[in-house]
This record gives sequence, structure tokens and C-alpha cells, in this order.
Amino acid sequence: MPCLVQLVVLVVCINGIAGQFPSWPTATGTKKADTTISVASYLDGGFVRYTAGSALGDGGVAEGQLPIFELKAGQVSRM
Repeated sequence: MPCLVQLVVLVVCINGIAGQFPSWPTATGTKKADTTISVASYLDGGFVRYTAGSALGDGGVAEGQLPIFELKAGQVSRM
């Protein structure tokens, strides 16, 4: 029984904490990148979800995938 009480308290605490954070923004669209996008100054992605085309890799977690974005030194992106 004590484990059940601890579980209930944990769930209540997690729900309380989760309510303190804003929701994740919703993507306004999707763009497929067939080549790496070089960012030389500033990129405002406008909440667009970028996905890699097959030329950048198979989308898996293996090494050797090419990046969707390449930021030059000191550059920032705001997606």
C-alpha cells in the first residue's frame, strides 16, 4: 500500500510541475531539405519543421548523416 501512495503522490507532483510550463509551439508548416542549408548570418525558421531529404541520409541515428543546417561560427538560428 505505501508504494501505491508514493506513486499517486509522484503522479500528482508531475502533473503539477507540467502545468507550470507553456505548451510546445505547433509547426506552421514542413519543408524538406535536399541539401544542407548554410546559415551565414541569421535564420528565422518561422516555426517551420525542417526534415531531411534522402540526399542527406536515411534519417536514422547512424553516423554519417549530413546536417540539415550548417551554422557559421557565431551565427544563431531561431526556429
